[in-house]
Amino acid sequence: MGLFDALRKATGGGGRRLNVPVADPDLRTSKGSAVKWDDRRARALFDALREDRPPGGRSAR
Repeated sequence: MGLFDALRKATGGGGRRLNVPVADPDLRTSKGSAVKWDDRRARALFDALREDRPPGGRSAR
C-alpha cells in the first residue's frame, strides 16, 4: 500500500485536496521541463496550512 492510499484510508476518504498555485506549468530548464510554483501564492497557502487556517481565506467547512 502506498502512502497516499494509507492516508486516504486513515481519513475515511474524506480528506481535502488542494493544488499549489502554479506560475508556469512548462518551465524550460537545462534539465528539461519543470513546474514553477507561484511563489507568493504558494507561500500564502503553506502559511495558512501551518497556522491551521483555511487556504484562500475561505471559511472552514
